Amino acid sequence: MKITKRIDELERQIQNLENRAADLSVEAHTLRTEKDTLIAQAILEEKMLDDTTWEIQANGAGGYSYLEFIGVVEGMMEEVQKLARKDYHSTFELQDGIALRFDDSDITIMFNDPKMILPFAKKNNLKLSGTSITDRLAKLKREVAALESLVHQFNL
Repeated sequence: MKITKRIDELERQIQNLENRAADLSVEAHTLRTEKDTLIAQAILEEKMLDDTTWEIQANGAGGYSYLEFIGVVEGMMEEVQKLARKDYHSTFELQDGIALRFDDSDITIMFNDPKMILPFAKKNNLKLSGTSITDRLAKLKREVAALESLVHQFNL
């Protein structure tokens, strides 16, 4: 009989600890969310992205666009990285539809809608470069010209 009482007592203690653990987990999540909100607010309101240079990238097949940081992380983006980076491959939401992505030494700003890029860039005083897009367009034009030549040559 003493053994079953001890088992019942241990079961109650376990249940109590599990309930406390669940409460602590919810509390930790709430604090983490508040911390992330403050980090995003600090990055944007304290103009930590100000005067940084970004290359516009587009994925036609995927239909998404993003900005890729150009420059040396140390100095220009060091504070942002210190605040927002959680791992070598992590994403940090700056605001709805806009997130910082850290991938090894690369930093990108991802956008759910490409129409968000220009207003975000203007508001945060980002310098934009479109070299990769213009290079890609020139390459596509050359390919189109070559294909049109083949079509005319073979009367297709």
